[in-house]
Amino acid sequence: MERLSAREILDKAVAATESARTLRLRIPGSLDVTMDREGNCAGSFTGNDEQPYEVLRKNDKAWLKPKDEAAYRNSKQGRALLAEMPEAGGKYMHADTSDSFTLGLATFPCQLGRPGALEKISAGEKATKGGLSEVGGRTAVAVKVSSAEDGEITVHVATEGQPHILRLDQPREAPRTMLLSDFDEPFTVPGSPPAAQTYDGVEAERLLSGL
Repeated sequence: MERLSAREILDKAVAATESARTLRLRIPGSLDVTMDREGNCAGSFTGNDEQPYEVLRKNDKAWLKPKDEAAYRNSKQGRALLAEMPEAGGKYMHADTSDSFTLGLATFPCQLGRPGALEKISAGEKATKGGLSEVGGRTAVAVKVSSAEDGEITVHVATEGQPHILRLDQPREAPRTMLLSDFDEPFTVPGSPPAAQTYDGVEAERLLSGL
């Protein structure tokens, strides 16, 4: 792998990663989800309110629920929501991701498992090969990709076995690291919560928008 050019490494990395049937994505301190190529995604998400949430996405439908209901009820956001919509207590926020800003934002990284999601990486105007590092116990070669639209991203690609992307570093204004692992590992998609255990996410956002 180290003998290939930066562009060749990127092409192989994108192809290998997008061919994985399942993968796990972590953004330290923010997100930990497992997804598949069929649009299913499940795990945990930490919002701007510092509260941890259980998150589930199936294609364009998503569910979000506080992991610690007591802490959520005592948070500013929780108090505001339950004051306007008492029936939301202990239930999942639910809506289509295209209709709900909150659910769209919380589950946006889930799209990484879909075909074509990584094409922008290999399409960067400039690619420069860097040195070796260790990511999750695997040796990886770094490739810096830059474009006018997305700035600079460092892609860490496995040098042994399948050339999966193991890590993405995006410095820019809000530095973020994305860790990828568990490629093709078994993933059992959780069942959709019953309607009786959900509340309308779009209506909740409408009620809170006026506060």
